[in-house]
Amino acid sequence: MVNIVHSLNNHEIERKSNKDKRFLITNRKGGYFCLANENKSRYDGLFFFDEKMYKIIESLHIVGSSKASKIINKFYEIKRECGSETETFFMPHYYNSLVYEITNPTPIEVVLDARESYDQRQWGRFYSIWQEGDKIIVKFVKKTDAREDYSDTKEEYSLFLALKFEGMFKKVEEWEKRDYEFDKKRNSMPYERYVFSALTLKTERVVFSFSKNKEKAKKEADYIFRNSKR
Repeated sequence: MVNIVHSLNNHEIERKSNKDKRFLITNRKGGYFCLANENKSRYDGLFFFDEKMYKIIESLHIVGSSKASKIINKFYEIKRECGSETETFFMPHYYNSLVYEITNPTPIEVVLDARESYDQRQWGRFYSIWQEGDKIIVKFVKKTDAREDYSDTKEEYSLFLALKFEGMFKKVEEWEKRDYEFDKKRNSMPYERYVFSALTLKTERVVFSFSKNKEKAKKEADYIFRNSKR
């Protein structure tokens, strides 16, 4: 059972629900972030549009707790209460960025599934993670693989995700299988997929910025981190 609250201009509507719950926010330029409380879909996560639609983040949640007891829709941001912690999700309009905040510096797991939105190929996915100044950079490279393609090791594209935050991080870099209950219910294959648990963060606020160009992603992450309160 989850409490759902819609809050706008000092007015609130609240109800409890035991149905499938997910929220979705957008950046008004084709990107969106969708997160399910349970019964997950392979189309949940963080997506950005740059000539094509790309998925970047599979999930973002407190380590050991991925279900919420209360979800608050403030229309410009979403708040999610998980135990004693409150998470806030915000997408600045017309930027390829997501701002994530939490009430206390608690370990957060960042799971990735970088790909073109409808590309379900499993092979030829490569991630690199490194620290560059005050940011973490994730580079994803998609290559062809003879097990699924007509060619082998041919690079198709690369994507960058810049993480700007103040705190600690730890690389995980492990593949894990995800089951998609929602897709199975609607008979939309595949029902499972291997995704990449990239790292854990311990921070109160982090900005995720996406681009096909590393320097552009870094620049936007800096700008959003400095100005998100505005």
